[in-house]
Amino acid sequence: MKCWNCGAELEEGVSFCSRCGRKQLHEGSEQLNDDGKGEPSPPSAPPNQGYSSGGTGANGGNNTIILTIFSIVCLAVYGYGTIQAVLRVVVNLFHWFTSFIGLFYLVANLLLIVGGVWICLMLVMIAFKRTPANSNGLIICLAGGGLVNIASRVLFFLINLFSRGAVPASLKNLMITILGAVVATGGVYAIIRFVLGEPAITSFDTDTLSNDVRAALASFTKAAGDVTAQASQAAHDAQARQQQAAYTQQPPQGSANGEQQAQQFSGQSGQVPPPQPEPSYQQPGQVPPLQPGFGIMRLKTDRSISCTYS
Repeated sequence: MKCWNCGAELEEGVSFCSRCGRKQLHEGSEQLNDDGKGEPSPPSAPPNQGYSSGGTGANGGNNTIILTIFSIVCLAVYGYGTIQAVLRVVVNLFHWFTSFIGLFYLVANLLLIVGGVWICLMLVMIAFKRTPANSNGLIICLAGGGLVNIASRVLFFLINLFSRGAVPASLKNLMITILGAVVATGGVYAIIRFVLGEPAITSFDTDTLSNDVRAALASFTKAAGDVTAQASQAAHDAQARQQQAAYTQQPPQGSANGEQQAQQFSGQSGQVPPPQPEPSYQQPGQVPPLQPGFGIMRLKTDRSISCTYS
């Protein structure tokens, strides 16, 4: 049988799903929703299991802070290593392109960068966007990033072995990379499974694991879209505030020239700056104001002439 909530494969007759913790409905126990339809309504989780995305359940409580802190610590370590790999590529890029062995070093460093960036992204998701629905997929993706890092270190070891390079140093880095992947992935799994009390990777079925990975990637895509939308909105708001500030600080037309001429004549004694013409506020259809000494000339009308029509 399958769980009606998450679709996980379950044994026949179980009362609760081992992945999401939802109560399973069997024949004769169908419940009705408030609208009267015969669809199962989501029952509450069992009292001994706290499956909540915010960690407020019986076993969750505030223990999610432990997972957040652990993920941030791992993120700092992997982020530092990834930055070092990027700087190493920038410094040695030209030198690696001039030799055959250098191309293999370049490939190994690029693998290390890709794996490190992927692990950092998964750790961010685990720290801030993890839910019981995507926990298994995030753990699998985190382990996949660790495998990429291990593969890059194996390539480093083989390059140094065949080129008679620093074999002991590359072997040491390989062991450290394996240990780091085990600690990061195993630590996340242990906290979710034993501290938060959530079922983590209870089945190794291929379809189930692929569904978990798809759920994790979907949540990652949604989170990336939300961040992009927020950044775009923030940039739009900043541009609008900048334009508004520039509009309010812009002086009226003609005031800048007047100030410049006033400053020019202020240093000369006995001279008064010439008056500046006032800005024109004439609207379409209005008669311009009269200047001193001028007036509107009107034609005289002779009303004594009469016309006779026959």
